[in-house]
Amino acid sequence: MASLTEQFLKHFELSQKEYQDIVVAAFLHDIGKISYPDPLLRKAGGTYSPAEQDLVSRHPILGQSCVSIISGFEEIGLIIRHHHEHFDGSGYPEGLLENRIPLGARIIRLADSFDHHAFVDGYPDMKRINDSVAYLVQYSGAHFDPAVIKKFFEADIGKTYFHGEATDVVYFKPINLEQGMAVAADVHTKNGLFVIPKGAILSSGIIQRIIKLDKSDPIPSGVPVYKKRISNEVRHERAGNIIGG
Repeated sequence: MASLTEQFLKHFELSQKEYQDIVVAAFLHDIGKISYPDPLLRKAGGTYSPAEQDLVSRHPILGQSCVSIISGFEEIGLIIRHHHEHFDGSGYPEGLLENRIPLGARIIRLADSFDHHAFVDGYPDMKRINDSVAYLVQYSGAHFDPAVIKKFFEADIGKTYFHGEATDVVYFKPINLEQGMAVAADVHTKNGLFVIPKGAILSSGIIQRIIKLDKSDPIPSGVPVYKKRISNEVRHERAGNIIGG
């Protein structure tokens, strides 16, 4: 979801501070769920008891409190607090209406919902992507800011998350990974340490962490990525750069 938000933000005219605040808030938006008991984490929305729903409704406030002690995180905290507000005022925790909701919260609200619906059954096919976009349109003006949805369409963000079938995969050594590649399966080290989930879009920072981890605890088969995200230059490098030829 944070990766989707980061891509989406490129289509807004934001200051560097605004951009950074929204990206950080996207990564931390659900930090307040540390208050959830394990059984609640496993329950689907709409199946909560009244007491559980009350706890769910408070997690954005707790999330804000988790970051409020960090200098410079004031705006990030506000975005986290309001990322479940609805454009029509029917959200929580405060029922804010329209532009009273911080822009970053409106963007994350949409990205979070798209992520939830598109990836509900794993990595999405084109039908799932289209259905998820249709859901956003259905609730335009209610849950979501129509202007933000318009930009989502113009940027065609949803289609960037379709990368072909799982068989259309190449395994790369960590050192040969490139930004923008999409991970085709969950990745673990030789000792079973979870590295990165299926569907993640690689950034330079993520790649550097994978390389560093691979040096201390190797990733035996390399990192599987979808061919559709691999540039022509990478595809035509000598076979030694690609695990398994």
